[in-house]
Amino acid sequence: MLAALAAALVLMIATLSGPPAGRTIAGTALPAAHPAGSTAGDPLPKRWQPSGTPQPSARLYVVKLEDHPLLTGNVRLPPVACQLPRFGRDEARLRAYYVPVRDCLDEAWRAALSAAGLPWSSPKMNLANNPGEVFCGDFDSADFTAAYCPDSEMIFLPVDRITRVDRGSPAVHLGVLAHEYGHHVQASVGILEAAYQREDKVGRDSAAGLELSRRTELQADCFAGLFLAAAAGRGNISRHLADSAVNTFRFGTLAKTHGAGSVQHTWARRGYVQATAAACNTWAAPASEVS
Repeated sequence: MLAALAAALVLMIATLSGPPAGRTIAGTALPAAHPAGSTAGDPLPKRWQPSGTPQPSARLYVVKLEDHPLLTGNVRLPPVACQLPRFGRDEARLRAYYVPVRDCLDEAWRAALSAAGLPWSSPKMNLANNPGEVFCGDFDSADFTAAYCPDSEMIFLPVDRITRVDRGSPAVHLGVLAHEYGHHVQASVGILEAAYQREDKVGRDSAAGLELSRRTELQADCFAGLFLAAAAGRGNISRHLADSAVNTFRFGTLAKTHGAGSVQHTWARRGYVQATAAACNTWAAPASEVS
């Protein structure tokens, strides 16, 4: 049975040298459907499978948080060399840039999740400035800069909203895409569904519900750091560019649902430095580390 659930799956980053006056990357909760009632050990629901790619029965959609197998083992992303074109800020050049970044994210996360016996699929991307009414809601009226819709496995990257705050730096774009891909990983393996189920129990707008939102978002920050560590100093992602992408998280906004900018940066850097998914277990962290 499908249930309509909601999550704030957005990245809050301002600019490399601090947010310009009146400009922030903001987001909103958008409804999405998920396989409610799933339990640890359930086979991966058909609609979460990569198109045309049968999933081995050993790969499980595990609805857990603190003790999820992704977070309790020694899961690491392998080194990846991303071959990227020259960065440009118009839609055609951004699409040409995003596709190989997404492919590189695919390469790293596919290897890590497959080795851990967990499902993987490649997300779709939508760069439209006005995507309109989609399953997750009316994006045209939503206050967001980048978002992820779990049911459609779609990352939304409206060109006009991102370029409004990036100050021409590819570092912001790398951080945004890696963060949203982190939400895709959460959805693919069952972490996001477990968070929704717990959120339903406590109330999404309660203090406990807001803390769950922060744990979800901060984990996506940390997952972004994992990827940037795997790509740093290889291909076209120099160590300097990777460092800069991690540092953009310090300018995060929406502290209530995403954590203070300093906390967002701490978790992104934790993944970047420790380079293991276990370092991203925000669910087991004390409340003081996710505020």
